[in-house]
Amino acid sequence: MLKSSKLLFALVSLTVSILFFSCATESDSSEAAESKSNLEVVYSVEFPFIKDKTLLKWFPTEYKAIIGKHELYGEMNSKMNVICNRFYANEKEKVIFQTLENMSGNYSCEMEALDVSSFLDGMLEMIISEPIADTTILGVNCKVSIAAFKIDSVPAVKLYHTNDFGIENPNWYNQYRDLNSFLMGYEIEQFGMRMKLMATSLTKVNRPIHSELVYGDRKPGTYDHKKPKELQKVYKDMINDFIE
Repeated sequence: MLKSSKLLFALVSLTVSILFFSCATESDSSEAAESKSNLEVVYSVEFPFIKDKTLLKWFPTEYKAIIGKHELYGEMNSKMNVICNRFYANEKEKVIFQTLENMSGNYSCEMEALDVSSFLDGMLEMIISEPIADTTILGVNCKVSIAAFKIDSVPAVKLYHTNDFGIENPNWYNQYRDLNSFLMGYEIEQFGMRMKLMATSLTKVNRPIHSELVYGDRKPGTYDHKKPKELQKVYKDMINDFIE
């Protein structure tokens, strides 16, 4: 069961690696929006359609990210850091760096704009509605929209988004790229799984954002570099091991 849990989380980490955003606290949301410092964001993570409590014990419960005007760094780890997934995106240069560390090895991947576009084109198609309601999350004014997938068997997703933070083109690298608004809460649907993330806190920090963060304490040369499709195969192999 332990091995299966780790493999299943590896699938989840792939899903998460392309979809991270930001939020703000009620006490300093306005100040943070105007500040030049970066924002450290925490999202709660839930898996609403998974009922197996044994599996859920090994799943992540939060996602942490550092957000800048044009850059993002995020990481999500399994319990006891058995699996670590780190992600860096640069909107100006249109590049993404990702690393995956698990029981079978350490992998790295770099995506340029064409790679990202090709990957996203292969994801489920959707139609995002005009805002249907207003709400507040952590004191931040948000709009609520619905993302309806073109496959009837996939439940629709509620998106909570705001334009209060001045983040330019915030979703250029993820499946919500048609929404030019900053996501405070969202759900991910991929590989038949659903994951829900909701902003829970934000802190202003002076930590810089750069691609080297994805390598953690290791040197880049210690990772097995994969092309985007090759890294996808690594995940698919894990899924096959899980099924077996």
